[in-house]
Amino acid sequence: MVLYKHKLISSIGNGGVRPGRGSEQEETFSYQLKVNGLSGGCERQYRFHPSRKWSFDFAWPSVLVAVEVEGGVWIQGRHTRGAGFVKDCEKYGEAAILGWLILRIPAAWVDNGTGLGMLTRLMNNRLNKRQLNAKKRSGRGC
Repeated sequence: MVLYKHKLISSIGNGGVRPGRGSEQEETFSYQLKVNGLSGGCERQYRFHPSRKWSFDFAWPSVLVAVEVEGGVWIQGRHTRGAGFVKDCEKYGEAAILGWLILRIPAAWVDNGTGLGMLTRLMNNRLNKRQLNAKKRSGRGC
């Protein structure tokens, strides 16, 4: 597992977010996905809901898996304050109703590789279950 911390070239004063791009942690995670062979089928800023403008930081629509990189957890960022937290609960609840499995990764887990490791295990589990279900439907199996 490669955990190289991708560095943005310039420092950004708006919370580390470039217009049209993600935070430094999102860019690092994107790099980690690429070098570890997990970027196939992945879409950035994927709009998953039919009528709301919600999007996931990273999504694999074919297996309904999404990753949200959560920043600002220690500085009272949007995701940990009351109104932002409640809005996130609504978004994640609606996503679950639509069948999505969402892995929430704090920025520290991007830096230390925990997030990448969890995603790898989640994807292996999800793909193995799909293969088992396909065998059950085909009449083959245990």
